[in-house]
Amino acid sequence: MIRYAVLGLVQGLTEFLPISSSGHLVLAQKILGVDPPGLAVEAAAHLGTLLALLLAFRHDLARLARGPWEGKGWREVGLLALATFPLVVLGPILHNSVEEAFGSCKAVGVGLLVTAGTLALGQLKVGRARGESVGWGQALGVGLAQVASLFPGISRSGVTVCAGLVLGVRSPLAARFAFLLGIPAIAGASGFALAQTSWPAPEQAFALVLVAATAFLSGSLAIRLFLEVARRGYLWPFAVYCLILGLLVML
Repeated sequence: MIRYAVLGLVQGLTEFLPISSSGHLVLAQKILGVDPPGLAVEAAAHLGTLLALLLAFRHDLARLARGPWEGKGWREVGLLALATFPLVVLGPILHNSVEEAFGSCKAVGVGLLVTAGTLALGQLKVGRARGESVGWGQALGVGLAQVASLFPGISRSGVTVCAGLVLGVRSPLAARFAFLLGIPAIAGASGFALAQTSWPAPEQAFALVLVAATAFLSGSLAIRLFLEVARRGYLWPFAVYCLILGLLVML
């Protein structure tokens, strides 16, 4: 049971902090000899992190849901839909390449170095990005950046927030948009895993609940932490971490 609790804890933290949950999972499997968690456990972890997102942004989601019915709010819904579109289209095309990358520590190392460089670039743009709203071109750019996070070692939260910064969106707004954009992405990953797994046996149910619960708790903490980090513009510690880990993996 400790293994499941640790798995949920790591998944929740690394899903929302810009250090790549997929990269850490591959490294655990390849270097530490940890067995792959399985689709049921993966689905439970994603459900936990999805619940953390839904709870953290419940007010934003309620406003987005009410907006169209009140004759407003279509714009932001459209922006999120546009940003999700590249992942929907390119995800299936890149599926085989992504699967191959998940079997390679070298690919993880490259991905972590890409994340480090992206975070460093975002750090340079923190004080210069002053946009108070997300435009259509910026939303599409963030969505294209999200596609890169399909590969292990490339952090979804890191590349989407930094893409927003590079495109001129102010740091707190870029983080908020990136997290809202993560809801359909994580929901899709969870649904994909659920569709390929059978209903768990009773003796497995507690383990899956434990994974989901620890992922939810650690994910909730990570969301609050990264939103504060984005507000203050302190991306460099994560860039240094990814740089060091990426170099160690490559060496």
